[in-house]
Amino acid sequence: MTKKLWLVAALIAPLAAVAQQQTGSIHGHAQDPAGTPLANAEIQVSTDGKTPLYTFTADPNGDYKGENIKPGTYVLTMFIKGPKDAAPKAVDRFESVKIDAGQNVAQDFDLSRADYIKKLSPEEQKQLADMKAKNAGIMRKIHRSRT
Repeated sequence: MTKKLWLVAALIAPLAAVAQQQTGSIHGHAQDPAGTPLANAEIQVSTDGKTPLYTFTADPNGDYKGENIKPGTYVLTMFIKGPKDAAPKAVDRFESVKIDAGQNVAQDFDLSRADYIKKLSPEEQKQLADMKAKNAGIMRKIHRSRT
């Protein structure tokens, strides 16, 4: 009996390894335009940009990872939660992200990148510039107080 169980286990183990290698995974980091991690950002993986096939949530550091994704070319969309009862809002997207079997694809959602900032309205760009200037002033004061 033990010999039969061992034989079955020996036959199943390679099949399980092959099945695991037939999927891929993704990982990345989500951060807002000021460079602050976006905890609980939701990353949706779809083929059409609308119907999620896989959904992953960023941890408190803004890091996310997803496994067991069928090989293919996908649209990755990041959603952030709005006010209490509002639906999550799509804030960034990457088209044509290819995931191959056995591959771990890195895709960051860095909202401080230039091409994302260019998409913001002039008012939003001004608010961001004002916030960065204010933060720089605070950092200068902190630095001066330490020296």
